[in-house]
Amino acid sequence: MGKERRLNERVEPEPAAPISVQIMGADFIERVHVIDISVGGLGIRVPHEFIGYNVTDRVEIVLKLPGQAPFMADGFIRHFNGASRKVFGVEFVRLPEQGREKIAAYVNLRLGRR
Repeated sequence: MGKERRLNERVEPEPAAPISVQIMGADFIERVHVIDISVGGLGIRVPHEFIGYNVTDRVEIVLKLPGQAPFMADGFIRHFNGASRKVFGVEFVRLPEQGREKIAAYVNLRLGRR
């Protein structure tokens, strides 16, 4: 296997306190399950396949971290995992500074940093 190229540390959400995310594209809106998160993007799982989705299209994201107010971001679904088309990586391409700070604090908290 090749070496992963991660620029940002990712963490998994606490199972008892999931991260709420909705992704909206030109022809869809989906509530997704967050697998992991970093200031650079998300790993997500959808309950069914994303068939016909064009990975070059920009998506809008509504993200709510546990105990925080929701915020908006924009991104691209950059890849999917395997043939199932149910697990995806989302790269943030527009993330407000306040949202970036919230995600960074969440990652540090999950990593045991203050």
